[in-house]
Amino acid sequence: ISAFVLEDPKQANRMITRLSELLRQSFNRDRGPLVTLEEELELLDHYVAIQEARFGERLRVTFRVDPRAASAVVPTLLLQPLVENAIRHGAAPHGGVAEVEIAATRSGDRLHLEVRDNGPGLAGNGGAGAGLGLSNTRARLSELYGASHRFDLVNVAPPGSGAVATIDIPFSDHARDHR
Repeated sequence: ISAFVLEDPKQANRMITRLSELLRQSFNRDRGPLVTLEEELELLDHYVAIQEARFGERLRVTFRVDPRAASAVVPTLLLQPLVENAIRHGAAPHGGVAEVEIAATRSGDRLHLEVRDNGPGLAGNGGAGAGLGLSNTRARLSELYGASHRFDLVNVAPPGSGAVATIDIPFSDHARDHR
């Protein structure tokens, strides 16, 4: 944001406004550890707006959300570290237009979330993902859902490129079910 202060003050002001809203919602005590997917996506939108302002036309983020999934209860800040990784490690370094897609679908009693990028993919064995954000995400999902969840981070199958993080959890629209 500081880089924009001198070269584009209006953009810097918009970014500061989004950052303040992101922080305000993140630290809201009423928010609790579980939120609806709709609330999670609203919070994520502030983060994405900051990144889009930062990267300009070099970043394209799309949301594909099944309306039947919007009321699902999810851990707060579940998607932000995945989108951050997609931008930082996947999309941003490869040059050209970085594309990140966030998808949410409901299938019966399951909620399926995906964060996909078009970057170079994961190095080595593909599924390591041992960073702090991913480790915390894995731990939180295990704590809340035990064996009834799935979290994978893999390379996109050829002929595509990039990585995809997939989370599959039980669908619930009642926070009390997880307390």
